[in-house]
Amino acid sequence: MVLNEKNCAQLNSLVRVMKIKKVTKQEVMAMFDVGERVARDMLSEVAKKCPVIALSDGKGYRIAHLSSPEDMREAKHAYNENRKRAEEILKRNIPLAQALGISPGEVILGGNYGRTKNVCEKSNY
Repeated sequence: MVLNEKNCAQLNSLVRVMKIKKVTKQEVMAMFDVGERVARDMLSEVAKKCPVIALSDGKGYRIAHLSSPEDMREAKHAYNENRKRAEEILKRNIPLAQALGISPGEVILGGNYGRTKNVCEKSNY
């Protein structure tokens, strides 16, 4: 997602809503008149800055309240789900690394992978 002034304003608005209630991807699509991919990107951007709870057995996304024991329990659960997903995805790199003749944890230089410019530094989220 390319972050610009308009997107940052929308992300800040989304954060304000997610602090109050759970939102679904469809609600994000309707709120900002965007497609599914952009809605997913928006939720992903928020999750990179805020403690978003999005459990596989639940519907919707919300920002955890750090003072809530229930939210902290769900945050731990979400953290473990994310970690497990990441481990499964990284397993796919093993045959690719073997084909490339590198170790699975090695980073290949030459692309702009993993580098994102944060143009929303002055935003609330």
